[in-house]
Amino acid sequence: MIRLKNILLEGLSKNKVQSIVDRVFPQIAQDRGLGKQGMPKIKLHHDIYARLSGIEDMRGEESDSTKAQWVDEDNTIYIYYTNMKNEEDVIRSVLHEFEHTHQDAKKNEKYREQGYDNNPYEIAARNAEKKWKQYLAIDEVDYHSKLSRGHKPDWYQLHTSDFKPFDENFADGKKPGRKGISKRVGIPKKATLTQLAKLAKAKGEKGRMARWQLNMRRGKKKKKSS
Repeated sequence: MIRLKNILLEGLSKNKVQSIVDRVFPQIAQDRGLGKQGMPKIKLHHDIYARLSGIEDMRGEESDSTKAQWVDEDNTIYIYYTNMKNEEDVIRSVLHEFEHTHQDAKKNEKYREQGYDNNPYEIAARNAEKKWKQYLAIDEVDYHSKLSRGHKPDWYQLHTSDFKPFDENFADGKKPGRKGISKRVGIPKKATLTQLAKLAKAKGEKGRMARWQLNMRRGKKKKKSS
């Protein structure tokens, strides 16, 4: 008999981990901004010892506990997908390591002498993890919406594994977001074009939703007059 507990302990597949990374990383990157070495790459790997040794089946005492790490030499965040048990694990790992990309790698060598619990850089990274819940509700359409409207991709969109252009025309009235998203980000229910134009300059989800509504309203208006 297969129990739910056993299924949950199996963790996530590599493809599932990748899809979560692709979904949340663009928004995390936009919220936090570039690291000290620019935008890091994110790569999945099955084991830290196998990666470091180059030996595919190499294992060590931390094989089952190391979830992720940022390597400053190549500015890459490595996610060890075999240790990802759920979506929370993935999001926390990305937030934690992305925080490290904003820190001085040379200072971290000194801070490590204070131990993991007292290392100020690790404390900051653990605090960054606390925001993980706000990225649970992000749909892929959030970071693909600009492409859907014919915009050139932003730097953060180019780092997703499933990057591809869209052909939809948002003037057809199809909503790209979740129900109630306008209200949640602070866009008035019957906002005028002038109000939307001002809100479109905002950063993050609010600006994206305002720009989408503005384009949709203008598209419908143009369609009626033609």
